[in-house]
Amino acid sequence: MAIKKARVIRSAALLASLCIAVSALHAETSTPPEEEKNWMLLLGGIASYSPVYSGSDEYGIGFAPLIIGSYHWNRVSVYIEGEEAGLNFHPFAKLPFTASAGIMLGRSRDEDEDATLDGMGDMNSPIQAFAKISYGPEWLTANSRMRYAPTQKDSEPFRHSFLWDEYLEAEAMFGPVMANAKAGVSFMDSTWSSIAYDEDAGIESAFITVDVLIMATKHLGVYCGGDATWLLGNAADSKISQLDRYAGGRVGVFYMF
Repeated sequence: MAIKKARVIRSAALLASLCIAVSALHAETSTPPEEEKNWMLLLGGIASYSPVYSGSDEYGIGFAPLIIGSYHWNRVSVYIEGEEAGLNFHPFAKLPFTASAGIMLGRSRDEDEDATLDGMGDMNSPIQAFAKISYGPEWLTANSRMRYAPTQKDSEPFRHSFLWDEYLEAEAMFGPVMANAKAGVSFMDSTWSSIAYDEDAGIESAFITVDVLIMATKHLGVYCGGDATWLLGNAADSKISQLDRYAGGRVGVFYMF
């Protein structure tokens, strides 16, 4: 098992995002009294074990920062959660409706990561932009998200690509334990499917993700998470999809400010 180059690059990008977020926080805000605190910041590191690429039967180990932070105003909040950063807007005082927009790290891979990828070319989609609407209380929300994913094959020009995610998200807190779970399906357009799977557009996968934070002390804690993916339709039929169903896991430690 090798540590993947793509994950090292992703870690560097996350560290850069962290520096920007922390600098902005210190430059523009002062810490309010504890009872009026409208921000949070959690920093740590994680180790992950997951497939080399979507559908691969070869697994690899990766390392990355664990970053979760947010700052809240009346009906607007900004946040960073691992590979995603964005803005939430709550237009209605009495309706649990949220509109969101932001950016997230994309999915890239090298042709030489696995012999099965021979002839597929390198895939480069470093950054994705998204827009999302959510409805429901914090303990259970329905979400619809569209992702714009500029994607490049080898040295060709970047091409416009779109993906859609429809999912439910649940959150709960049990004493020192905070848990978050997501379950849903993803769809892909013809550009993404042709570069990623050499197939036509359609449904890509069904997925479930669980993340758990356990506070050991007031500030120190342990993180663990996992996800399971079931490739569907043309993604499952692709010649590069060695496994239709696969899973991954993550563990780490963090400090909460």
